[in-house]
Amino acid sequence: MKLFLDSFTAAGYAPDEAVACVYQALQASDAGQFDEAQEHFDKALTMNASLAQAYAYRGELRLKQQNIDGAIADLSETLRLRPWSYTGYYNRAAALLQKGTVVPAVEDLTEALALADFPSEKYQASLVRGEAHRKLGKLDQALADLTQAINTYDRSSEAYYARGSIFAEKKRYDEAVSDFDKALRLAPRFIWAHVRRADVLLEMGEESRAVNDLQSALRLIPPTVDSAILYSRLADLLATASESTLRDGERGLMIAKRICELTEWKNSTALEAFAAASAETNDFAIAIQWQKKAIDLGSSTVDQRQRLALYESKKAFHRASPPSVKRGQQ
Repeated sequence: MKLFLDSFTAAGYAPDEAVACVYQALQASDAGQFDEAQEHFDKALTMNASLAQAYAYRGELRLKQQNIDGAIADLSETLRLRPWSYTGYYNRAAALLQKGTVVPAVEDLTEALALADFPSEKYQASLVRGEAHRKLGKLDQALADLTQAINTYDRSSEAYYARGSIFAEKKRYDEAVSDFDKALRLAPRFIWAHVRRADVLLEMGEESRAVNDLQSALRLIPPTVDSAILYSRLADLLATASESTLRDGERGLMIAKRICELTEWKNSTALEAFAAASAETNDFAIAIQWQKKAIDLGSSTVDQRQRLALYESKKAFHRASPPSVKRGQQ
């Protein structure tokens, strides 16, 4: 906040009452007193409707408060008054992305990149534009953006994770695993990097490593309603793995039952895992009962119906052995 006042002094201006109101607004915002901050910003702009900093800071506050349209309006006014503002373009892009208007957000991020003076600004705008391009399905542009982010700052687990996810989407599995490896070296407790790497390893036919990754992720989060799907995926894989040495129906049943209880037997993914583990432990009557319930709660996929048919024939469901995908051979 002192820098805010010093910027006026350095430019030869004496901080007036409107600037003092902005200063008070920033103090209130830092203290979490957002309504008071809003009042001070409003007062400052009543005194001086051309005070760009007031629009910029109020736009940030409104973005924080999820007043997206208000934030966009303030940041647009900031850019009308100061079209050279990197922060104005970057923050308006963030607001536009929250609103779901991705194309204008990409345009703002492109402007922000052109105005970036510091590596940190270039890194952040490249990272966010990469995610925006991914949302538009422009995966090659997304990869270029995320590679630029990594080249600017190669210690970002977030950038490696984002790029690895796109490599996975493009079925470039070796590069995906490499990026997830780097993300986890930088942030060993990065839960979703473990989960996404497990997904890719399953596609590569490496079930044992996938199980290890899921277990590593779940050691970091307790079994709750929010983590139910991840625990269910582990339980299902333990019950249905193509490798007989990896299958552990009893453990899968224990995990699935706990998650079913937590979700009050209303989560289709958990119920399907419980049914698979029941079948693996030869309790086909229970498997049939809960697979039918899972189908009723879900979307009745071909895979679900195939599993039910197997249980009705008193057979457990096991995943097909996928061809091993070696790195460099995709």
